[in-house]
Amino acid sequence: MYIFYSVISTGGGGSVETALSLSKDLNYPVTVGAGGARGTYNSGENQTNGGNSTFASITSLGGGYGSGESMGVARDGGSGGGGGSPTDSSVGTSGQGYGGGLGRSPSGEPYGKGGGGGAAAPGGNASGNSAGNGGDGVWTAMSNAVSAGQLSGGNYYLAGGGGGGIYYTTFGGNPTVVGSGGLGGGASGAQGGNAGNAATANTGGGAGGPGSNGSNLPDGAAGGSGIVILRYSGSQAATGGTVTSSGGYTYHTFTSSGTLSVTGATKSAKATGGTIATDGTYWYHTFTSSGTFTPSATISCDYLVVAGCGGGAPQVGGAGGAGGLRAQTGVSFTNATAYTVTVGAGGARKDGVQVDGNSGSNSSISGSGFTTFTTTGGGGGGKHGATAGNGLNGGSGGGAGAGNSGSPAGGSGNAGSYSPAEGSNGGGSTGGQYYSGGGGGAGEGEGRNRGATVQSAI
Repeated sequence: MYIFYSVISTGGGGSVETALSLSKDLNYPVTVGAGGARGTYNSGENQTNGGNSTFASITSLGGGYGSGESMGVARDGGSGGGGGSPTDSSVGTSGQGYGGGLGRSPSGEPYGKGGGGGAAAPGGNASGNSAGNGGDGVWTAMSNAVSAGQLSGGNYYLAGGGGGGIYYTTFGGNPTVVGSGGLGGGASGAQGGNAGNAATANTGGGAGGPGSNGSNLPDGAAGGSGIVILRYSGSQAATGGTVTSSGGYTYHTFTSSGTLSVTGATKSAKATGGTIATDGTYWYHTFTSSGTFTPSATISCDYLVVAGCGGGAPQVGGAGGAGGLRAQTGVSFTNATAYTVTVGAGGARKDGVQVDGNSGSNSSISGSGFTTFTTTGGGGGGKHGATAGNGLNGGSGGGAGAGNSGSPAGGSGNAGSYSPAEGSNGGGSTGGQYYSGGGGGAGEGEGRNRGATVQSAI
């Protein structure tokens, strides 16, 4: 078992979530909540609460939306939205955030709105010539370690409330004041017919309220999306998110939904070579250049091998054919044996007049006691000329060149005579001097360097 900590659900007087015990060799979905959609006056003020963020047994509720000009109902949420009237209140969720402030509409000029609640403090009430400020969010050692949120005074804050908007720019001979956004990505409000301000992404901050002025009824703004930060002591024992280390901890930061895959100390790749990745079920070794695959135990593997693509011919020559593509499953690889992985190059560019394109090079896996597995490079394109050339044969055939006479054929695919076929035939030309054939593609059907991938079970 590994112990993880989550930064979500830290507001409303709560603390960082208690430790979670997660099992090795399992995948845990991570959901990062979207920011609430902005309201549009002409569409019935269709703003929404923010989306929930979740991990394992923990759910952080999305923030509530603020009330609109003609729909005075602020919504509850992780933290509550700012109200439009002196009776339009909202509440936050215990352990997550606080409620929004009260507004002064419809009779209290200059019609300031309440600020949205934050994770650490409630939203401010509108008063006099000022709209309510957004409540501040929280900072934690975890947000500081990964520099997530709004930086202030050396700390990174998350989940600040949005500032309230206000109707007038001046009232009673004095300027009005919009609500400021709370620390943690909350946006400031607007005034005098201006649209609200969007919150900062991946902070969980609230949007600033708009400032309608009677003649102009502007739209609201979107709230900030959430974030999920996980940590555990020691070196990396899982994959998923952006992985960093600090102060003896490993951190996984998710700014969009994904999966935390706990591999465990006893579960590591069973071979070396290529770029290594896992989906929690298999280990993948991807070779984009030639190298060596060496198992640390006798293992059964699947592999996919693609040869280099053929080059096109110059002038109005034919296109290059795709490199051959073949796959095999359930093949045994012997412990401590170095297997050579050859990644075929694509057909090099060829300049000149009435010349065929270069074919691609073969890709292969070979080694002691192992039957060499090969795919054939794609055929080069056929030359352009008075009598155009046929496409060259290959894993997939090259396309025929264009010419004034004749009907040249595309090159033949599956040059290795494999079953199933490694590629397809190239396209022919009708003999018009400007119409060359296309290169064949891998698989069944007419028609850069590639690589090889080896996978083994976890």
